[in-house]
Amino acid sequence: MSKANFFEKELIDNFLPLGTEIFSDDHRRLPRKRKEEAPIKIEPLLSIAEAAKAVGVSRHRIDDAINSGELAFYPIGEKARKIKVSDLNKWLEMKRTFINDYISDCRRSNV
Repeated sequence: MSKANFFEKELIDNFLPLGTEIFSDDHRRLPRKRKEEAPIKIEPLLSIAEAAKAVGVSRHRIDDAINSGELAFYPIGEKARKIKVSDLNKWLEMKRTFINDYISDCRRSNV
């Protein structure tokens, strides 16, 4: 072992945490460990028909929500439009109403 390798190994042994190996037994540098990458999570996309069926409304209601800008979508190809499940949930939350609000809105519209 040359002086340079000895001092390098000595330096590494003194400053790296125990159990960290950089050199193999024959004093060759070990390959770096790869960083573990977080798995990519892609949210499922629904077709308009699937979204309508999941929510319990007609395809036309979903189309109307998209065309009015209430519901976001992804254009896939020339004609297909896909909807993220989270966007569908947000749209449903926007449509959520309570009975007191609903009754007062009905009374206002009948006046």
